Amino acid sequence: MDIQGDIDTELRKYFKKPAYFPSREYLLQIVIWLFDFILFFVSIYIAYRLRYHVVDIFQWFGFSTIQIPHLEFPYRTELYIRYSILFSIIMSLTFIHFKLYLPRKYTSRIDDVFNIAKSAVVGTVLTLGIVFLVKWHVLSRLVIVLSGFTTFFVLSAWRLLLKSVNAQLLKRGIGTDKIFIYGAGEAGQLLLSQYRLLTPFGSSIVGFLDDNPKKVGKMIEGLPVLATDNIEKLCKKYDVRTVILAMPSAPSKRKLEIILYLRNHNIDFRIMPDVLDIITHRVSPERVGSITLFRLIDQPLTPPWRLLKRIIDIVLSIVIFMTLLPLLILIAIIIKSTSRGPIIFKQDRIGEKGKCFTIYKFRTMYVGSEKRHEDLRPISKSDGPLLVLPDDPRLTPVGKFLRRISLDELPQLVNVIKGDMSLVGPRPLMPSEIKKYKNWHLKRLTVPQGMTGLWQVSGRAAIPFDQMVKLDIYYVENWSLLLDLKIFLLTIPSVISMRGAY
Repeated sequence: MDIQGDIDTELRKYFKKPAYFPSREYLLQIVIWLFDFILFFVSIYIAYRLRYHVVDIFQWFGFSTIQIPHLEFPYRTELYIRYSILFSIIMSLTFIHFKLYLPRKYTSRIDDVFNIAKSAVVGTVLTLGIVFLVKWHVLSRLVIVLSGFTTFFVLSAWRLLLKSVNAQLLKRGIGTDKIFIYGAGEAGQLLLSQYRLLTPFGSSIVGFLDDNPKKVGKMIEGLPVLATDNIEKLCKKYDVRTVILAMPSAPSKRKLEIILYLRNHNIDFRIMPDVLDIITHRVSPERVGSITLFRLIDQPLTPPWRLLKRIIDIVLSIVIFMTLLPLLILIAIIIKSTSRGPIIFKQDRIGEKGKCFTIYKFRTMYVGSEKRHEDLRPISKSDGPLLVLPDDPRLTPVGKFLRRISLDELPQLVNVIKGDMSLVGPRPLMPSEIKKYKNWHLKRLTVPQGMTGLWQVSGRAAIPFDQMVKLDIYYVENWSLLLDLKIFLLTIPSVISMRGAY
């Protein structure tokens, strides 16, 4: 008996390439890299033209009467060719470092542009350093700096074009990777909302897998919950390539069993960590003898950043308010002419550090409907203190439309200007809702409450309450101007999608 041969056969079976290995994705990334490399040279050429042929550029646009001195080019063609190769290699490496060549089907346009900007800055600085070390003194430093700028604009335009093409292909069902989410709980539903937010044209999630027989056979967000008796058969039936484990509360032993099953059946898989695991990732290790302890490090808004955030809030709010003033007047006229009552609805809300303030909104309900708030709580779709009613009987026809696209919240720009709120931050809740908070929920009150936040761009009312609070706490502990900007820009597509808006 050939025992060694049997062992080798089993090893080859276990370690062979997964049947669903996404080789097409990586082949596509190689093609994108080749195009990027060419565009790096194009960016350098544009930078060179800007530096040495400004006159020609103005003439291209018809400004032939403008007289600009023609800068003298030092005729170092060979040096500039070497620089072009060096710059392109460095930019390729920075793009790889910032993960711009990983499959990015499920990333937002904003993330791609930010990563390109970071790559352009780092690549330009590295190039300047190397040019200084190798003493290419004749090489224009201005060309290098301009190369960074042109790389950002050219590559951003190229990647945004790719995103648009990809969105159209997904809309037609082309190139959509089919995925199962293992776990139909809060984590799995949150993951589904993120996929649908980032791939609005046909989500790649085809269903849920769950061990709980009470959930099997039900529909969640239009997707079936399937049993886990034979995952391999289900993957073949639905042409699924990947299974994502979204079971943060499951015992480690059960997770390991699932992972081994997927691995043994050559099914590609991913593991989703608990949101609270992500929240507490900023830790400082401390040694006590042979034991290592970890201390959680909070990074709330410091006074200088708080001041800068406040200045940005005031400036942007005034600009947005003045820009939208005709729309605000039109909405006010429509509200006044279609239902009895005031134009502006005022309500007490809880702000930063528990401070109570009056929030302003366009009135969307019939006069007196607010008194029915607690009476309607038994039919609320929320699992927490929030009142969530997909078909709220208190809403006027105009009010229902305003709420669907969040136009009723525009008067809160006045709250932001007054300092009651910020443009971005956790959503301010009512005093009656705050009373039902658990202790760990209160951390979301340590920063200014906002008009939009991480919860709103992740699915709004479709997100379970505890998950909403976790997202807000993540925002508190990971605050940055960059995060504020991302949330602010993601608000527009989130509002347009109207998911979770009641």
